[in-house]
Amino acid sequence: MKFSMKLFLLMAVTAGFAAGCAGQKRIQGSQVPTTPVNTQASATSSTLNPNTYYTVVSGNTLWGISGSSKGYNNPLEWPLIFRANRDKIQDPDLIYPHQIFEINHNYSTADVAKAKLDAALTPKYVPHTRPRKTLPINYF
Repeated sequence: MKFSMKLFLLMAVTAGFAAGCAGQKRIQGSQVPTTPVNTQASATSSTLNPNTYYTVVSGNTLWGISGSSKGYNNPLEWPLIFRANRDKIQDPDLIYPHQIFEINHNYSTADVAKAKLDAALTPKYVPHTRPRKTLPINYF
C-alpha cells in the first residue's frame, strides 16, 4: 500500500509539472506564457475600494478590531482606525455597538509607524464611562 501511494503522488507531481510546462511556448530561447490572463479579476481589482467598513459589536475595542483580519492584523495600528473615524469616535477607549468604522488600507509607512508609536505611548487603560476632554497623547 505504501508503494502505490508513493507512486500515485509521484505521478500527480509529474502530471502537475507537465501541465505547468505545457502552458508555455519556447520562442527564440525564451519562454512566453500562453495561459490566458483572467481579465475579470483584473477589472474587479482595479475598481475595488481600498477602504473597508467594520460594524462594531458589543465587546469590541479599537485594539481588537485593528488586530483582526478585518482590520490590519496588527493591534498596534489601532490609532489608524481612530484617526480615520475621528468624526465618530470622541475617545478611543469608548466605542459603541452599531458604529460603522472605515478601515483605510492606504496609509504610508510613516503613518503606520506613527500609529504604532502612538499606541506604544498610550498610557494603560483606566476605566471610564464618559469621553475624556483631553486625550493622553496627540494621535493626529
